[in-house]
Amino acid sequence: MITLTMERLDHAVVLKLPTDHEHVMVALWRLGLNRDPHMYTLGELNAVFSYDTPEEHQMVRLIDMNNSLHFALCSLHEMLAPPVPYAQQLRKKLQSGSYRSAKDFYYDMESLVFDPKHMMTYFYFPVSGEVVAKDGSVTKADDDMLCDYHKMIEFAMYTVQSQTYFWETELFSDVKGVPEKLAFAGWSIEEMDGVLFGEVLLMHLEPFTDEELEDLAEKIEQINSIDFAIRMKHWSVLTDAGLLHLYLCSEDGDYSLINPDDFLDDEEEADVCLCPHCRKKMAEQGLSPDGVSSTGRMEAP
Repeated sequence: MITLTMERLDHAVVLKLPTDHEHVMVALWRLGLNRDPHMYTLGELNAVFSYDTPEEHQMVRLIDMNNSLHFALCSLHEMLAPPVPYAQQLRKKLQSGSYRSAKDFYYDMESLVFDPKHMMTYFYFPVSGEVVAKDGSVTKADDDMLCDYHKMIEFAMYTVQSQTYFWETELFSDVKGVPEKLAFAGWSIEEMDGVLFGEVLLMHLEPFTDEELEDLAEKIEQINSIDFAIRMKHWSVLTDAGLLHLYLCSEDGDYSLINPDDFLDDEEEADVCLCPHCRKKMAEQGLSPDGVSSTGRMEAP
């Protein structure tokens, strides 16, 4: 186990790694600090790491006291729990002392994760919002408002993900057959024909089976309704009408995945693929999945 001790003004806090953003913010608060972990270097916090194994020692030695607290925690979490397909390869390099810094490790892992030869699968989900005015009244955010603040919402989604100290692939660790194939998972916000919706991109080494695709779709709905709901509860965008809060579901609270084709004009066609899970839901709703790929995957060129 790796632990981090931080000291300031005769106060000390100890974090067991890996950890999460909330625990880090609480630790900083106990030291009398209230800025984001990006804003503090390990040196400023008088940080001291302790470890139990030679492998953990190799990880800790890559951390520089000039690194920000956020970068150090991200790096150590990624070393402790790299994406499963590359875990053995990266751990061997760590043990052999191949890396001179945490940045070396990160760039090596990034080159593996974002290999253009990887296959890509997309899933889509609805987004909605509520506006809290100065007088406390709450109204639904319509499509026009959501699209007007598209860039700010997109940046907020990026920020929410960057606050975590792990790759989003860990969210799928309990989906049978997926971790060994999954290299990357990322959430983003897109706009199509005046409608805002969310996109999940999965990059993987091997094709997913139909059963895995169905399990992935159900898992994404669960992640949106629990993990991201928790992460985004303190987030808002300031608008002329008040504070805009975003939810990764429809206006009526439905977290079911969607087909962006529904947003297009009849003469247009979206370049998307739907998994069997979504095709089944479309059929249950009396919608025709004709023309939609049954593979649920797109290959990189």
